Amino acid sequence: MKKEFVLEKFSVGGWNGESLVRSAALIVGMLGLAWIISSNANTQPSEAFVDNGLPVGMVVPFAGATNKVPVESGWELCDGKIVAVEEYPQLYERIGMSWGSGEDTNSFRLPDLRGRFLRGVDHTSEAEIRDPGRDERMADYAGGNEGNKVGSIQDDMVGPHSHDILGVAMAFGLGDGRLGQYLRFFGYKSPNEEAPEYTVSDLAVESSGDESRPKNAAVNWIIKAK
Repeated sequence: MKKEFVLEKFSVGGWNGESLVRSAALIVGMLGLAWIISSNANTQPSEAFVDNGLPVGMVVPFAGATNKVPVESGWELCDGKIVAVEEYPQLYERIGMSWGSGEDTNSFRLPDLRGRFLRGVDHTSEAEIRDPGRDERMADYAGGNEGNKVGSIQDDMVGPHSHDILGVAMAFGLGDGRLGQYLRFFGYKSPNEEAPEYTVSDLAVESSGDESRPKNAAVNWIIKAK
């Protein structure tokens, strides 16, 4: 006679048979998943969790020190060093000598982004130029790209501007014309409290620092080289 085993017919500690089997299956599944994650983490964590989907040639900011760059995972510091084409064939295929040539045709330079901000190549039309000096951009190293191309660089610059300054009419000063305007700027607003305003377009104002810059935070730029 055929016998059927019905899970609902028995119970252990208040749990019926069906609940016990389902719970056991869930526990086994969770243990299996934990083993897979643990195996990946113990063998090659960077490949499992860090480098997934990142293309060779990608540049990213890195918050660690230079000696913490994950070179074992194919990353290199963007310090402009010369590397061999044979060692980094994929990277060479992507960037070539855009950032500078090497010692011969079998080597090339990594980008040198130390102390630099990044700016997108200006692919806009002549009517929508966003980088007015794009055609005058320079190569960072010999053999690198010039003009409106990736890898080119620009020196720092202050654009054309003027300053409105308050001058005192009839202020005491030597000379006439522009020299007089400079002196009036430093004069007292007396006796005329409503002194007229003068615009001096080429007035050079001494800076309090060595460059013009926005607020910033330092990072290490790194590139996916392998």
